[in-house]
Amino acid sequence: MLNSQTVGNRSAIPMQLHSMRPLVIHYKDRMIRKRAVFVAPVPYSICSINSRNKYNHRCRQQGVLTGASLMVRAPAAQHAVACSAADPGLSLGLHIDLGEWELRKEQWVQTQFVVPLDNITAVRDEILRQLDAFRKLTGRDPTHLDSHQHVHQRDPIRELVRNLAGPMGLIVRGDNNVVKFLGSFYGQDEHLQPRPEFIGVANLIRLINNLQPGITEMSCHPGLDAQLNSNYRDQRPLEVQSLCDPAVHETINQCRIQLISFAMLKCKPDRQAVI
Repeated sequence: MLNSQTVGNRSAIPMQLHSMRPLVIHYKDRMIRKRAVFVAPVPYSICSINSRNKYNHRCRQQGVLTGASLMVRAPAAQHAVACSAADPGLSLGLHIDLGEWELRKEQWVQTQFVVPLDNITAVRDEILRQLDAFRKLTGRDPTHLDSHQHVHQRDPIRELVRNLAGPMGLIVRGDNNVVKFLGSFYGQDEHLQPRPEFIGVANLIRLINNLQPGITEMSCHPGLDAQLNSNYRDQRPLEVQSLCDPAVHETINQCRIQLISFAMLKCKPDRQAVI
């Protein structure tokens, strides 16, 4: 049965949903019951890279950002890697890019093509190419895997990504039921209409207060580029403000939440993760 996966609060391309394999976390510190990973994808374009560098630095130094996912096909990828190299504490994963979909007249339409998604050999070759590009740019493996508009959660791409990640011990977004994914910190509704209250400080604090025990990955899309060609351009600065708000830090401390990065996690062959 076909359903729709969500990107933040918006629907993405149709995909078939399957049960996720269990992943067991062994905690070394039993006093900490909640951990959070804040991850942002970078970069989208040349024009946005300088502003994204500013958000990256600000959200790392003043905010709660602990990781980023690199789109190696983007023109500014090399510059983004150079900036991230100055921050060894920032985990850097691969943001697999297999296309772009836009909502038009209540239908999701593919507007950018990379490879045919029904050609699993072509998809595998493209993901391997992007993984190789990541290694050449950074000199190492990614700390985690996710994808643009969650295309990696569509079968049979899901199984392909899982098999590629396994030997490297990488966590794949949404492919386990312990490292939970929370995408509701997003400033648009399912019709792509602006909902700034979704990314305000009050809602971020509410989300943090409601985190369940275990590890939660929270996605975010901060940015400061007023010239960015994106329907989410106006929401990005609001995310920066919320992620850097002192009240958010205070809530994290009060809730005894440990901010971690994917670099601290390894997925063992038996589907167990060690922190």
